[in-house]
Amino acid sequence: MITEKNFNDVVPDVNWNYAKKYVPLFDTVLPEYEIDTPLRKAHFLAQVAHESGGFKFVVENLNYSANALYGVFRK
Repeated sequence: MITEKNFNDVVPDVNWNYAKKYVPLFDTVLPEYEIDTPLRKAHFLAQVAHESGGFKFVVENLNYSANALYGVFRK
């Protein structure tokens, strides 16, 4: 089970204003996608924390130039 305490152990600089609403959902939503072992949960949480800057960013900025868009999203 993911709790606020072990969530904070993985993401120590978490922004709780954003993250607190997601913590209760992890144990209900993640199993639907076979993220159901401690290792898979840890990997998922680490990836989400990385991509969101520790839950500091919850929307994509998309402030890219045309060249940067092509470089990042070639397709």
